[in-house]
Amino acid sequence: MPEELKGPVSENYKDVPNVYLASFGSKFAGFPVLAAKFNTLYTKPPTKALQSKVLAQGFKPLAMAEGQKALFGTTTTFKSSDGKTASFDVAMHAYEKSGSKDQAAVVTMTFRAGDQSETYHCLLVAPGGDFEKTEEFTVDANNAVIVAHSYWTRFRRCLASKCGSACLTAIPTCAGSWAAFLWCLVAKCGGCVLKCAACAGCNCRWWCRWAVGCCEG
Repeated sequence: MPEELKGPVSENYKDVPNVYLASFGSKFAGFPVLAAKFNTLYTKPPTKALQSKVLAQGFKPLAMAEGQKALFGTTTTFKSSDGKTASFDVAMHAYEKSGSKDQAAVVTMTFRAGDQSETYHCLLVAPGGDFEKTEEFTVDANNAVIVAHSYWTRFRRCLASKCGSACLTAIPTCAGSWAAFLWCLVAKCGGCVLKCAACAGCNCRWWCRWAVGCCEG
């Protein structure tokens, strides 16, 4: 897998007047970094709540062993032509269910731009391993798990509108754990997947849309 992706931003991302993005670079987190990150995240209330939810559904975390596709993580940095910078971090731990094709993942995403930042925690469940039918859960202010119809919807719409039909049709061809699925998408679609991940995370907020445009959903 590539250790780093760099490139100019597609014209498709310049869909708001104040987008001044010049370039992006994505670095993939190594196994020791991700394993340590999740060991810490599982002590935090939002991630603990999501893990309790997925365990209650009969899933077990894929072992965090080097060489296994249990983890996925990147840091994507955006730099504008006038010197602005923003970053988007993704950390994912995949889960599986014995005797079932169902796939699940606990995900943490953080967007930073200027003096603003926001972290989103979610649980993604693909019934029967069908990622196109993904169910999304997040936590409320009290860390209670609730159903969400937000991040994954925006991400899918971005793939369709900004990455081209070839990328969208790649979704049914990528299989396995959630981590393997995302590795597969990156291999087939390149940096557009990571830019859509950031765009969906920004959700058209004024403080980050200059970096990735607007992905509504």
